[in-house]
Amino acid sequence: ITPRLAIGGNAKLVNSRFTSFDVRVTEAGDTFGTVLDSLAKSATGFAADVGALYRLSGKTSLGLAIQNIYGKVGNETYPVNVKAGIAWQLKGLTLAADLTDILNKDDVALFNRVFMGGELSFPLIQIRGGFYQGYLSYGAGLNLKLIKLDYAYYKKEFSRKSPGLDGRGQHEVQLKFGWGW
Repeated sequence: ITPRLAIGGNAKLVNSRFTSFDVRVTEAGDTFGTVLDSLAKSATGFAADVGALYRLSGKTSLGLAIQNIYGKVGNETYPVNVKAGIAWQLKGLTLAADLTDILNKDDVALFNRVFMGGELSFPLIQIRGGFYQGYLSYGAGLNLKLIKLDYAYYKKEFSRKSPGLDGRGQHEVQLKFGWGW
């Protein structure tokens, strides 16, 4: 909109596959086919996000996003999530912090909604580290122009009221195809 202000939107086509099948690894045995069969159930829907980015200076930006301003998949309505954040950049280093669920509609402790981290960028590789819900997190990215591969490890807090009691490790890998990263 101006040299300092950008506004954007995002439309998402969402396909969810779900199961209520619960099995421990040590008990898995021949359950693989049963799990795959249970994932055959799916629902499709749409969701939309809006956001704004304001550049305070050449190095510092503020952002505000409203996720799922509209969101419905099958009979499930996605909850609205309001986020705000700040980022500081200097050459290949970015430091950022954000607060998710500003309205605290889920009544979750503040520390479980604050995220901080940094990224060190090189021509093809990004190295990341930070804090996710108070736990150390880390990751890396590989950017090959048309293909982008990202990995992250973090712990997700399952205790809503008392941070630090029930953190469970999560690994995530994301592969993107596109251009203009």
